[in-house]
Amino acid sequence: MDVSLGRITAHLADPVENRLKELVQAINNNIAPPAAVTEEDVYIRAMYIASDEVNSFGGRFPSDELEHLARLIIDSPVMVGHRKDKLPIGRNFHAAVVDRDGKRW
Repeated sequence: MDVSLGRITAHLADPVENRLKELVQAINNNIAPPAAVTEEDVYIRAMYIASDEVNSFGGRFPSDELEHLARLIIDSPVMVGHRKDKLPIGRNFHAAVVDRDGKRW
């Protein structure tokens, strides 16, 4: 079998550097950690989680349910295994429905 090697370069669609203070405040307000976090304590990344298009599993979220989903996702883990009692603590702390390239996310 042939082995192929490559490199993937990814860039955030919406860089968080411009909104860092606001997002750290959202962590402290929405998650309420035992001690307030600062900009130096966190790594923040943006992601598009769900859309109204058919996904790789053949399912889809209707557009009118995305607002409810955005509320439910606050304080949920980013990945399986992200817990609150030990590092890394990867949590969703802010969610918004946005339109991008003709799709609702």
